[in-house]
Amino acid sequence: MREKLPACIIFEISVRFAGRFQTYSPYNLTSNLLAFNSKYDVVVIGGGLSGLAAGIRLAHFGKRVCVFERHTKAGGLNSWYERGGRVFDTGLHAFTNFASPEDRSAPLNRILRRLRIRREELRLCPQSHSTIRCGTTELRLDNDFASFQERVAKHFPEDREGFEALLAKIESTAYAGTPQPERTAREVLAEHLKSRRLQDLLCLPVFFFGNAWGGEMPFGAFATLFKSIFVEGFARPQDGMQPVIELLTSRLQGAGAELHLGCGVTKINLDNSGNFQSILDNSGQVFTADCCLSTIGAVETRKLLGDTDVPVPLSKVQPGEVQFVEALFELDEPAATYGLTDCMQFIGLESNFAFRPMSSNTPTDSLLVCVPDNYIGVTPTRMLRLSAPVASLGPLHSDLCRDAMPPGVKSILAQMLLAQLGAYYPRLAGHAKFLDLYTPYTFRRFTGHANGAIYGSPDKFADGATGVPGLALAGTDQGLLGIVGALLSGVLAANRFLANR
Repeated sequence: MREKLPACIIFEISVRFAGRFQTYSPYNLTSNLLAFNSKYDVVVIGGGLSGLAAGIRLAHFGKRVCVFERHTKAGGLNSWYERGGRVFDTGLHAFTNFASPEDRSAPLNRILRRLRIRREELRLCPQSHSTIRCGTTELRLDNDFASFQERVAKHFPEDREGFEALLAKIESTAYAGTPQPERTAREVLAEHLKSRRLQDLLCLPVFFFGNAWGGEMPFGAFATLFKSIFVEGFARPQDGMQPVIELLTSRLQGAGAELHLGCGVTKINLDNSGNFQSILDNSGQVFTADCCLSTIGAVETRKLLGDTDVPVPLSKVQPGEVQFVEALFELDEPAATYGLTDCMQFIGLESNFAFRPMSSNTPTDSLLVCVPDNYIGVTPTRMLRLSAPVASLGPLHSDLCRDAMPPGVKSILAQMLLAQLGAYYPRLAGHAKFLDLYTPYTFRRFTGHANGAIYGSPDKFADGATGVPGLALAGTDQGLLGIVGALLSGVLAANRFLANR
């Protein structure tokens, strides 16, 4: 009688037949067949964007690669789910780094060449415009950086020269995946700009899109995100992340790599010399490889090593504390009916923006408003998405970090956020139907990150080195953030492996 495979080993395998790749689901294969093929060049833990990109790149160079993803869908935070016949993105607000296709040196275009993906396959729809609002001051943000510079000069004439000097400083700063001197963003901004309001306006989008440190962040990370957001701009896939993830998984398997969905890694094994040796999945199957690339986060990778002594800084890495709630609503009419014409709004709700999270008794000091329908050419959904940072103390946080929340808590929090937006758009009242609320528990479930911290640990590993031979990091805790940053992190990690072989 044939042995029935554990659920985690049921995965799709692509094989070449008559010059084409066909996909099969081998429910009747035995675990002995897997054991026979369980020696790899690289095993990748995590099937998010960085893991998929690394797998594709390595497979293109003939490396035997296996990607392990504990969920039944790839994508990590940037995945999707279905409910009531609708598809919901779990993490998507926008693609950053939307540079012109003629700019061959731009990160997005370089990455697509490395992954052998044509830009048009992503079906990216550019933003019309977004707005940064703090107090009574607004700055329009679009994909024309020269126009943005003119707006800054108009609103803040006393900072015209300082802003130009700041741009030169940002341009000369290497991307966040390179070790940087420890200077903070606020420190550098204050050196160049007289206006605290302008400093806040520049920080608002950057902090929302990649701050793992709380009220501050390293200037190197700030500079990288500034280029991604302000200089290059925003876009959004026409139909959300599902087609993008399906494209990446298809390319991964088409290149000859294996993708094990619904198959989590429970242990990283080292040999007697402290070198990486193998991983153990949650069915008890052992997979050996020359190298392990972990994209699940530094804290989470450390846990998989168990009681093993590991070098500093991996042994000292701290979990992240920057968490969010995100509420989804369906609008009765197109968003413009209620005055919402922006793709995104970054709103500082107090006189000074401090990225202060909401707690049990106080609302947030900042809000990110996302209206997907306002991207040019996107498929309409009438969705409205509100995001706010959350405090990691108090009873509210305790409720948000567990699966079984008290009845009505999600709806109450969603309505709190909607009421804050309603102060600016009173016509919204009664016209936004609550659909869902994502909490730190939700993000922990989708990403595996301790505390549900979207941007991972504040301790970053710029070169991916863990100090454990054969074990490297990629993804959020390499310090590269956003969709393009995640893809770039995977490509860079693959390139480092290839350079040493």
